[in-house]
Amino acid sequence: MKTLYYYLFILIFLLTFQTSYAEDQNIGANWQNNIDQFFGDFIVAPLASLLFWPIPGLQMPLIVAWLLGGAIFFTFKMIIKYCKFKFVFISINIYYLFKNILIVI
Repeated sequence: MKTLYYYLFILIFLLTFQTSYAEDQNIGANWQNNIDQFFGDFIVAPLASLLFWPIPGLQMPLIVAWLLGGAIFFTFKMIIKYCKFKFVFISINIYYLFKNILIVI
């Protein structure tokens, strides 16, 4: 219950701060525009500047390099996973093959 009050206090603080910020900027009376402006200025703009930061020497944004690296990593991870799966499948078949031979003998 204490954490609920804590989060409620933070939410009220942010909304009042956002309203005072909107009044200073003369954004308008629509509360949706106020919220959009607040998140655009304090959340989206810093994230966009970080994610689309051009990496020196590569001439590509950071997010493209991150996605490319993840694609290569998980491609090799799945190849290794399938190789191990094939080995397990062969091992099980050999076990049951020898088990049936030993039973027959």
